[in-house]
Amino acid sequence: ITRSKFTSCITSKRWSGSGQEGRKRWGSCNLKLLRIGNHFCSSSTRGNMLGARVLRAVIAGLLTSTATGLIAPRSSATQPLGANRLPVRHAHDDAAAAALDSFDDLASLERRLAALDDGVVPKLRGFFDTELKSFALEPGVTRNYSVTSSAICIGALLDADALDEFPAVTKALAEAPWRTDDLLQAPLVVSALARAAVGPPCTDRLAGAVEALLACRPHLRDWRRQKLSSYLTYWLTRALLDVADADLVEFLGIDSMAMAFALKRSFQVARDELCRQLAYDSMGEPADATRVAYSLATYASVGAARDQINAFATRDEVRCDGDGDRDGIEAPNLKLCARALDVFFGAQRDDGTWAPGQKIFVRSRRSFDVGNAFVFSPDALATVLALPLPRAAFRPHVAKIERTCAWLERQDRGGGGWRSDHLEEGSGAPLAWSTAQALQCAGAASKVVGDLLNKRILAEFGGREGKAPDATVFEGLLDSDMASDSLKDILRSRIIEPRTQSGSLSPTAYSAVLFGPPGTAKTTTAESVAAALGYGFVVIDTAVFLEDGLANIASRMAYVFDRLERLRDCVILFDEIEEFCLDRTTPGLGMESRILTTAMLTRLNDLRRAERSIFLVATNRLAAFDSAVVRPGRLDMLLFVGTPNVAARAARFEMSLPGPDAAAAATFREFLEDTWESDSRFLNYMESERFRAAALASLADGPLKTDCLRAVLSDVVRTSILRDESAREEYCDNVALTRL
Repeated sequence: ITRSKFTSCITSKRWSGSGQEGRKRWGSCNLKLLRIGNHFCSSSTRGNMLGARVLRAVIAGLLTSTATGLIAPRSSATQPLGANRLPVRHAHDDAAAAALDSFDDLASLERRLAALDDGVVPKLRGFFDTELKSFALEPGVTRNYSVTSSAICIGALLDADALDEFPAVTKALAEAPWRTDDLLQAPLVVSALARAAVGPPCTDRLAGAVEALLACRPHLRDWRRQKLSSYLTYWLTRALLDVADADLVEFLGIDSMAMAFALKRSFQVARDELCRQLAYDSMGEPADATRVAYSLATYASVGAARDQINAFATRDEVRCDGDGDRDGIEAPNLKLCARALDVFFGAQRDDGTWAPGQKIFVRSRRSFDVGNAFVFSPDALATVLALPLPRAAFRPHVAKIERTCAWLERQDRGGGGWRSDHLEEGSGAPLAWSTAQALQCAGAASKVVGDLLNKRILAEFGGREGKAPDATVFEGLLDSDMASDSLKDILRSRIIEPRTQSGSLSPTAYSAVLFGPPGTAKTTTAESVAAALGYGFVVIDTAVFLEDGLANIASRMAYVFDRLERLRDCVILFDEIEEFCLDRTTPGLGMESRILTTAMLTRLNDLRRAERSIFLVATNRLAAFDSAVVRPGRLDMLLFVGTPNVAARAARFEMSLPGPDAAAAATFREFLEDTWESDSRFLNYMESERFRAAALASLADGPLKTDCLRAVLSDVVRTSILRDESAREEYCDNVALTRL
């Protein structure tokens, strides 16, 4: 019996009753099956393993189908699951979400979240013990090394890319007295050390901790009575994934098959628990928001890493064989994830927090403040917001994110940090771990809201969103020479490498003018930089500023730049906008043009100082710009984009040859070098492509000859853009104007 077959069987039945009555009968059926499943699982150790597996498959199929809406009670008018059930999101929630979907509201929320996120270093510094190199539980209160607080704080610093502000803190954590068998400390420490890339001397302890985590993996035979809570299952899974991401599996001597099998079991248990909670919600029964959040986190995280797990898993019973393999690791079901987000955010209280759910330790005899037994609400939200899900999935829940943001703003204790709302007031002092989790929540929310804002702005101006970094187009560009270096080398060292490689010594550039004759691929160059960085890309030309008419250019300019300044991780190309930056000393220039130039200079300066995106100004007429535009400080670089150089053209010709032909490649290169100063240098990209294509076509008549190349070059030069002597002189003069 498989889940798909069971689903087909169930959906063919006609369930009696309609409306609330039908739903109650359907819910009763679900609950009875769950009870029967518990009985079978408890009896499985007495020889009924096969029966337990069959029934588990049947019940899991039912729960999955119910959660994703494949099965619903039939009524006179068949409706999708959830049409008549207790609603998770209400009309006022939808109205609030719609209200927060405007540019102004999203931008305001992002600023508030960014203000909270900017406090990572100063707030955590208040808990830092310079002698122990650890984070104390309360500010200024040092009793001994706090392992849990330090591990959580290090995770927050890694998220904010601010770990360098606290030197030696990871080394101190590695040498601290943490226990490999502590199921809260161990995964937190393993995750922090793996992400921080801490090597010897902690290798042996780290390996021992990973082995202990593997031994505590979930088991299908435990079904609903797992030894670990959903929270600890998630952290166990995350720690294993962080070890794999850091390429430490082989280095630590960990059995890769055991790793893959543990991740598979975590995925299966989390998926079934998630479906179970969503099925409860579909019946009108309250779902546990904590279990929903962390089961979703485990399910989505492992599902997103399925290819990586495949890389070190080869046994048939572990390998992920495709989306249809219900017994393996499948890609996350986005419909299931969307339903889970609906249920999680629907359980939010009016103050922006969540009620206590499943305890962190399912079976614990620890004697501590009972509030420590429950997950801190911002921690759960941070975990959900950091999941590898499409950002659009969070758009309906922006109003709920804002509620939590408001709670964080209200609960910041004297600007020193936060304290879990589940704890007794006690001293009332903020706690390190609560503060770190609140800051992680603000950071994750800021990224989600910022991405939604990016998506909105790029859609308005016809841009495209960023994807995974791909340098293929950039490396395939035909390079051009400048006064001291090549164009690609400068773009690589000043724009790309400082953002993709740690330890880059070159200053980071945020702006540049790309100037040169027409047809030198300035737009393609800008697009390739965006692709190499994985950034979004948008072109702003004269038409964008004239969209509201000539009479409203000033207000339109303010409207456009207000949005561009909120873009993050994008490449903005201003294409041929010199009409708005004309030299103000030009005789006869009208007052309107002078005012527009002044306004444009101010907004370009604001865009540069924001340092959120890269903007490039492409022009064929650098001389037309006002001198203030090209002045050092307003734009980082002036880059002459010339015609392809000899090396680039020769390499492209050789790659285009139908087969190895060293003689033809050598002849082509020698001809370019001989005619470089006279003609070849002044062919732009498209003209160079014409010349190359004609040279390749001539090979059909025999070996490549110089006379043939000279005739082809003469034909191309006759219609080239830079055929006049004055144009060529201007070209040579512009090369020297490059400023780095």
